[in-house]
Amino acid sequence: MNISEDTSGEWSVKKKEGITHLYKGTTLVMSDSLNEKQRLKEFEERVHGDVLISGLGLGLAISMALNKDEVKSIVVNEISSDVLKLVAPFYCNEARLFFNKANAYTWEPLDKQRFDIIWHDISHSDKVITLNEISRLYKRYSRFLKEGGWQASWEAAVLGIEIKETS
Repeated sequence: MNISEDTSGEWSVKKKEGITHLYKGTTLVMSDSLNEKQRLKEFEERVHGDVLISGLGLGLAISMALNKDEVKSIVVNEISSDVLKLVAPFYCNEARLFFNKANAYTWEPLDKQRFDIIWHDISHSDKVITLNEISRLYKRYSRFLKEGGWQASWEAAVLGIEIKETS
C-alpha cells in the first residue's frame, strides 16, 4: 500500500518486509498481507454501485472498490480521528470517495441514501467485536440496503460464516 509510516495519537502505520501494518498502541489491528486480502475476496468480487464501509483501517477495501469502474460512490465511516489523519489523505483525490468521522452504531445516511454494498470492518479498542454485535449492525444497516443489496463483515469472513440480513 502507498501509505507512509506515521503515528497519530495511539495509532501508527508501520512497514515491515513489504507489508503495511496498522497498530493501536502495540496491538496489530490490520495489515495488507495476502491473508487479509483473501478475507476481502468476496467483497472485491461483489463490490459495485453505491458502497458503504464501516471502518477505514488501512483502506484495503477502499482500494479494491476504487479499482472497479462499476463503483459509483464510497462512503466510509471511521470513528477514530487518528486513523482518518493517518490514512484518509492517501485517498484525497478520489471523487467517488467520502469520509465521515462517525460511529457505526449511531450513523444515519443522508436523505434516504441507500447502498448496493455494505461492508463492516470495525473493532473495539484491542478486541474484535462479537457476532452479536455484528448481527446488531447487520440488522441496523439492512434498512440502508438497496433492493438486492449485500452486506458482510470482516469478522464473518474470518469465521467463514454468512449472517443473513439483506434487503
